[in-house]
Amino acid sequence: MHLLVLDNDQGYPRNINVRATEEGSDVGITVEDVIRTISTDLRASSSQREWAALDEDRRREVEETFENRARTEEDRSGGLRKIDYLRGRNRLQIFPKLPLPEDEEIVQSLPSARAV
Repeated sequence: MHLLVLDNDQGYPRNINVRATEEGSDVGITVEDVIRTISTDLRASSSQREWAALDEDRRREVEETFENRARTEEDRSGGLRKIDYLRGRNRLQIFPKLPLPEDEEIVQSLPSARAV
């Protein structure tokens, strides 16, 4: 796979397109490609179009997140970043946490030590 589209329905302003670093190879997209692309995109400045798409309550939440994040003059001068749209939810959760069924235990024995 040479293109992966990450969709976030929790307030992020748009999808993130991840492209394979080596498009002509058989390797496709690597974990490094995904992490690098997400990191770059989160640090990107917000556009006026993305800001205009928010309702009043969401704007207030994003502004509050920005105020909490941007503590230095350098951070403040950079303005809103896309990470601010996550409103403090900065943990990557790929799969939902599901409780284990109570009647099932996961048992994995340790490998036995062999005498050498």
